[in-house]
Amino acid sequence: MTRFPRTVRLAALLALSLFLASCGGGGDIDNELAFRVIHASPDSPPVNILVDGVPLRSGVNYKGGTGFFFVTPRDYRFGIQAIVPGGNLLLVDRTVPLAAGSEFTVLAIGKAGDPGPKTVQSLIVENPIEEIPADNTRLQFVHAAPDTPTVDVYLTGQDDDLLAAVPIDQVTYGQDPAARQLVPSGPYRIRVTPVGDPATVLFDSGLLPGFGSRGDLLIVLVQNTAAGTSPVSLVINNRFETFEVLDAGSGSALRVVHVSPDAPALDVVGDPSVTATPEETFAGGLTYLGNTGYVSVPPERYAIRGVKTSDPSPATPLFAFTRDLLAGQRATLFANGLLATITGQVAPDDIRSVFTEGKLRLLDASPSSGIVDVYIVEAGTDINSVDPTFRNLGLGTVTGHLGFTPKAYTITFTTAGTKTVLASENVAATPGTVHTVILRDAVRVDEASDGKPPAVLVLDDLAS
Repeated sequence: MTRFPRTVRLAALLALSLFLASCGGGGDIDNELAFRVIHASPDSPPVNILVDGVPLRSGVNYKGGTGFFFVTPRDYRFGIQAIVPGGNLLLVDRTVPLAAGSEFTVLAIGKAGDPGPKTVQSLIVENPIEEIPADNTRLQFVHAAPDTPTVDVYLTGQDDDLLAAVPIDQVTYGQDPAARQLVPSGPYRIRVTPVGDPATVLFDSGLLPGFGSRGDLLIVLVQNTAAGTSPVSLVINNRFETFEVLDAGSGSALRVVHVSPDAPALDVVGDPSVTATPEETFAGGLTYLGNTGYVSVPPERYAIRGVKTSDPSPATPLFAFTRDLLAGQRATLFANGLLATITGQVAPDDIRSVFTEGKLRLLDASPSSGIVDVYIVEAGTDINSVDPTFRNLGLGTVTGHLGFTPKAYTITFTTAGTKTVLASENVAATPGTVHTVILRDAVRVDEASDGKPPAVLVLDDLAS
């Protein structure tokens, strides 16, 4: 018999699986076998999914996953490989005998930063391959939120009273789920409560638009890392793709940071553009180098303006723009630049804590410094012996939240193309930390002030 290299064999199987998935599966149910993989570890970085040591998917983010792949029955080795600065780290390495006539879901669950039972591990869910009757939807709930105790799950209409309802399921973190259930297809509202306490709603999906005929949904409770107060969100896999459902009450969160060195105290307000709701105050009386922390507001399109606290209703605001603030998203507005040309600069925030890295974001908010280079080096390293980490940053340049190997760093700003130090600061980018590092001017007390010497402002983004 001809034997193909493992890489070629897996590639052929995966190509076939894509076709079968688009057709809803293969032919004879007794001989079919399918698997999918879901990333549900809340403090793990993006991962590579390996099968028999061969990459199946790369860079899968938390709450992401694959659709089903149809393969031949045998033992498969599943690897979940964390993508870390400077290399990869194998979080899950497990061989699973996959039997014909079954579907397998491999979930990476747990918090890698925790010792003991919540450490990252795999949870295998096995179900028989079965037809779904017309006008029915099949559901199965899995609990993968490590900080949330056992919960009741309710599936109801929009206006049903939970006090009179019966839970559809009760699920415990890390345990095999209950058997799949069939429900009539249609719109439903999913609510999650502590066991025996229907009056305390931990999560409310709102009315979901409809579970279709012969729909097949795996619904995974995961730890909520988006803006909002709910401890969980739902990751739903419909056999083909994975998507997240946030709590219906999830707000948007905006933080304001004042880094305009000659500007007085500022107010920042937002006027909802779509709904007739009251104006929101994002900052009031905010002085130089101050920040508001995250202010939660309803998701909406806002006409945002910045004004002097001493003159809150000028004919022309200092800055004004329109911005969609989306459910579950966090962002920071930097009041940046000199007063005459001040801007309200908004940057999206990625503050999910990741155990394999310390996240750092850089902002140039120093009008006096001109174009700068940045050195991010291990504490004690002479910058004369290394190249810049970033070159030619100008006023208003902001990076994303970037992952660095956890350690103590010295962050040094120099005049571009030189080793002339403008400002320097030590930052402990330990595992799971998130910081924004800002080059800023000295306060400009009058027109004669030149903003020198500049300094570094470090914000702990997780403390906001």
